[in-house]
Amino acid sequence: MLKGIFLEIKTELLFWSMMFFFFLFLIRICHVLVLKLKDREKQSERKTKEDSIVIGKKGETEVFRVLEKTHSSHKKIINDIVVKTANDEMSQIDHILINEAGIFVIETKNYKGAIYGSDAGLHWTQYLNGKKFKFYNPVKQNASHTKRLKKILGDIYPYYSVIVFVKNNTRKINIDNVINLEDLAHYIDAHHDKKLSRDEITCIYKRLRKMKKKKYKHKLWEGGQAA
Repeated sequence: MLKGIFLEIKTELLFWSMMFFFFLFLIRICHVLVLKLKDREKQSERKTKEDSIVIGKKGETEVFRVLEKTHSSHKKIINDIVVKTANDEMSQIDHILINEAGIFVIETKNYKGAIYGSDAGLHWTQYLNGKKFKFYNPVKQNASHTKRLKKILGDIYPYYSVIVFVKNNTRKINIDNVINLEDLAHYIDAHHDKKLSRDEITCIYKRLRKMKKKKYKHKLWEGGQAA
């Protein structure tokens, strides 16, 4: 009788041991699957960011070509510059155009779809292919860039903050300095008052060129979905 009881206990222990190892195996499988899923999500996010950067650069190239054709007897253009203030505030500025009218600080957005936003809102909304994406208010973003540039160069010069949408999709936005790429040249040329001399333009440009040679780590992606 005792032999039968021991055998029964042994069988039950063996069963629960097998179940224990089986559960450990399942946990291990689940852990591996979760890690793979997270890795796939990271790769997808990284690819989205990389694609946004590449498409963003294409948009910046289009903006630069328009800036080159603006009417001005003397102008200088600097693209993709990171500026750093004395208290370590940094901004990555897509374009700076310096001409007789002043200093134009330009933020480029190469986003498709319908764009909605206001001056005061923290985020703007992009509707694309039935989906909604949020991105930081570019008016506030470029106002910060302009403010930091003033700290570096001084506020004795006239500054203009300009946000350009390369896909010409700002019809839902009613803000004076948020414009379509097709209107950029006219917007720049409309500022024709001569406020800077040739020497001042050259001096500002040389100061910015020195800054451009410095390498800073900076954030490139601001959200939203590019073209």
